[in-house]
Amino acid sequence: MQNILLQLLTVIEKLGSAIISLLAVYFGWRLGYYSERRRRELEILERKIKALQALREVVDNIPRDIKAEQLAERMRADSEFKKNLEHRLVRLFGLRRELIPYLDEKIIFLIDKRFMPLFLIAAGSYDLKADTINAFAKCCEELIIETDNLEKSLTKSYHKRFK
Repeated sequence: MQNILLQLLTVIEKLGSAIISLLAVYFGWRLGYYSERRRRELEILERKIKALQALREVVDNIPRDIKAEQLAERMRADSEFKKNLEHRLVRLFGLRRELIPYLDEKIIFLIDKRFMPLFLIAAGSYDLKADTINAFAKCCEELIIETDNLEKSLTKSYHKRFK
């Protein structure tokens, strides 16, 4: 009986070290997996923030201190301002294509469904359609709001990662 117990303890000792080694490998792999996953999530978040920065460069051309109605009046009164704003905001279409996986869905929707129909697009030329100044000004106002909301959301997510 004592001999059997001794042999059983020897077998348990040999299996125990193997099991401990396997558990160590498993936990190491699992830790590496979570670490890699967090790194990828942080990388995606950083790319979304860079996309926001590119978007912000364009949106900052829209005057922030006026409402849509005032912006429309200013565009009617100052054709040079209208032309410059119109041409600067055409950059949104390029950003839409360049930053597809990193732009927010609301921004993409706003560009595709609200801004794009306001333009005559042909052979590399983007011209604001006649009598769409009010809709264009309203889209500008919405774009500022959505960009601000996106910035708050991404900033909150970024700070949350480091807490």
